[in-house]
Amino acid sequence: MDSTPVLPFGHGLTYTTFTHEGLLVDGPVATGDLFSASVRVRNTGDRSAADVVQLYARDLYASVTRPMAQLLAYQRIDLEPGEEATVTFRVPSALLAFTGRTGERVVEAGEVDLWVGPSCAEKESVARLVLTGPDHVVSASDERIARVSVDRSVASV
Repeated sequence: MDSTPVLPFGHGLTYTTFTHEGLLVDGPVATGDLFSASVRVRNTGDRSAADVVQLYARDLYASVTRPMAQLLAYQRIDLEPGEEATVTFRVPSALLAFTGRTGERVVEAGEVDLWVGPSCAEKESVARLVLTGPDHVVSASDERIARVSVDRSVASV
């Protein structure tokens, strides 16, 4: 039997349409630091509605097999027709940690694809994060909660 889910993770329905464009990610970031990812969200339909902006990641070359999509953060945002806002995620790299071959939780240096879309299967806006430096062993002192801010001061149509 086919094991493909009927609907991908994050799938939802709405009475309008949204676009997610211009995903920007910090330049190279150390494996133990925070990084920022910002995306413009626009209500392109003719009704007021809420969108759930979802930030996903995929580690491209890890030392162990990693998931095809990992939800890092999300934010629900209400937008009027034609309204646009910028959603910025401040994400601790510890959210990219996994149990390595030594049994420790680690963030490895390398490239990570990030994307925003209406579900994990739809990549509307894509960027690449580069993690540098030695591998970071995650400890209890590492931050593990993504922070989100919404800027509605961008020009709306």
